[in-house]
Amino acid sequence: MVNTTEDLFDSIFAVNIKGAFFCCKYAIQSMIQTGGGSIVQMGSTNGYKGGKELAAYSCSKGAMLTLNRHIAAHYAKDGIRSNWVTVGWVASEGEIELHEGMGISAAELNRRAEAHIPSGRMQTPSDIAYGTVYLLSDESSQVTGTELHINGGLGL
Repeated sequence: MVNTTEDLFDSIFAVNIKGAFFCCKYAIQSMIQTGGGSIVQMGSTNGYKGGKELAAYSCSKGAMLTLNRHIAAHYAKDGIRSNWVTVGWVASEGEIELHEGMGISAAELNRRAEAHIPSGRMQTPSDIAYGTVYLLSDESSQVTGTELHINGGLGL
């Protein structure tokens, strides 16, 4: 937190909360006209506290969680659902590149994940996709304001 510049803070909030807020605004306007729909916010285990060096990111994800709850509570009567997927540590290309740039190989990154995540591995995009598809589907028509944790137990 103490090393976070105002520019970095603004950049993170512009993407994570301002972007999500206005995307939801316009989606909700359309959904009201068409009889409802489903929104899924991509959250993070960091949205609950986060690492010491991730204060701005963590705060932005916490704000997204509040946005999710706000939409769920106030737009359910319009047939609009909003849910949150708590994403853990995903082995994305960007995550691997970031760590390789710090001299940490993909193999070392996997070893760290095995030791840190209760399930013993990072999540894959497919892990996240299956839960997201469910939340977007008609099968979850009575699910709103929910936090679906697809994170291998990270954060427990």
